[in-house]
Amino acid sequence: MSSPTPTPLKIASAEPADQAAALGLVFCDQPPESRGAHVAGLLRQSQSGSLPLNGLLAARRGEAVVGAVWAQLQPGRVAAVWAPQLAEEEPPDTGQQLAITAVDYLRTHDVRLAQCLLETDTGDCVGWLHQAGFMHAADLLYLVSTVGRFPTAPTNVDLEYHPCDTVSRDRLVEIVERTYQDTLDCPTMNGVRAMQDVLDGYRKIGTFDANRWLIVRHADSDVGCLLLTDHEDAGQWELIYMGLVPETRGKGWGLEVTRHAQWMCREAGRKRLVLAVDASNGPALEQYASAGFMSWDRRSVFLRIFDA
Repeated sequence: MSSPTPTPLKIASAEPADQAAALGLVFCDQPPESRGAHVAGLLRQSQSGSLPLNGLLAARRGEAVVGAVWAQLQPGRVAAVWAPQLAEEEPPDTGQQLAITAVDYLRTHDVRLAQCLLETDTGDCVGWLHQAGFMHAADLLYLVSTVGRFPTAPTNVDLEYHPCDTVSRDRLVEIVERTYQDTLDCPTMNGVRAMQDVLDGYRKIGTFDANRWLIVRHADSDVGCLLLTDHEDAGQWELIYMGLVPETRGKGWGLEVTRHAQWMCREAGRKRLVLAVDASNGPALEQYASAGFMSWDRRSVFLRIFDA
C-alpha cells in the first residue's frame, strides 16, 4: 500500500483566525504559564491597531498551522525577526522556507537591516537563517546594575551634559557618528544604515524624553553622547547607547558617563539600569563591571543586511 500524499504546504501572512496559533509557535520557548498571557497581550495590541502583524507568517497544511516566523517591522528601516518555529513532526525544510519567505517579505518593505536573536549559535534554526542570508554578527551580554550601586551625587569630572532638546538634530547626528568611529560594539552594523535611521530606531525604545538624550561636552567641545530611556512597566531605565569620540578615549570618561547615567536613574526613582553590550568588547565590559553591572542573559545576534 502506498503512503498517503502529504498535505501541501502554504506559507503566507497569518490570517486573524491563525494569529494566536502562529504566535504560540513563535514564542514556544517561553514557559507555558506566561506564553498565553504574552500572546493574548500581543493580539489585543493588534486589535487596537497599535501592533501590526502583517509580518507574522504562518505555514499551514490544510487547516493546521505547522510553523511560524515573525518579521516585525520597526522604525529606522530595521526589522526584528523572531526565528522560525515548527510544530512537532513538521519536516525541517519548512523552517528554511519560512526564513526565506520572511526575507522576501522584508525585501519589499524598504528594510535595510534585519536582526534575529537566539540563545545559541548552533542548531537547525541557525542553518535556516544562514540559508536565508543571515550571518552571526556578535554575542550580546545583557547587564543590569541596581540602585545600591548608583552614585548618590553627580560625578566630579569636568564633563557637561546638554539635553538634546537644546541642540539641533544635525549636531546630534554628527556627534553620534563620530563616536561610532572604530567602535568595538557590534562593528558589523556600523555604517549599514544612515544615522538618521539609527536614531529613529533608538527613539522608539521605551518612552522617549529628550531630557534623557544628552550630548557630553568638555572644555566647550562635544566629546560624546548618552542616550537613555524609561521602561515604566518594568520599573527600570535602559542605557540605549553611550559613546565617546576617539580622541578622548582612555581618559576614564566612559566610566564617569556611565556613573552619571546611574545617578540620573536614581534621581528618576528607578531602581535598575539595564544595557546590552557586545561580549567581545573588553574595554566596555571592564568599564561596566567597575560601575557595578552584572550579566543576567546572553544572546547570539544574526543579521541580514539588505542592499541599499
